[in-house]
Amino acid sequence: MSVGRLFAGYIAEKFQYRVYILYSCLAAVLLMAIFPFTNQIWSAFLIILLLGLAFSGVFSIALVFASKMLPGTEESTPSILIASGGVGGAILPLLTGWSLDHLDVNQSTWMLALFAGGLLVISLVTYQWQSRQRAASV
Repeated sequence: MSVGRLFAGYIAEKFQYRVYILYSCLAAVLLMAIFPFTNQIWSAFLIILLLGLAFSGVFSIALVFASKMLPGTEESTPSILIASGGVGGAILPLLTGWSLDHLDVNQSTWMLALFAGGLLVISLVTYQWQSRQRAASV
C-alpha cells in the first residue's frame, strides 16, 4: 500500500480522479472475488499485495476528487470524509472479526467483497454524476 501511494497522485492526475477511483474499486472487487479461490499461500499473498496496490490511493484521491466535485465545500468535505473513514475503520474490523468467529473464512471474504462492491457502486454513481456535470457545463 505504501508503494502504491507513492504513485497514486501522479497516476490519478494523468488519468483523471474519477477514472482512477473507478478502476481501483473495480480491481478491488475482482481481486476480492478471486481471493476465496486461492489454494496456495503464494497466490493468497499475491492477491493481498495487489489489493494493497488497488486500495492504496483510494482514500487520498477521493479527498481531492470530492473537493473538486463540490466547489465551495473545501472546509467541510475533508472533515466529513475523514470522519466517515474513522467510522468505517472501526466498523469494518468489528464486522470482520464477528464474521471470522461465526462464519467460514470464505464467507467472511465474500462479505468483504460485498463491501468492495458497495464502494464500486458509489464510485460508479460519482463517475456518472461528474460526467453529467461536465456535459451540462459545456
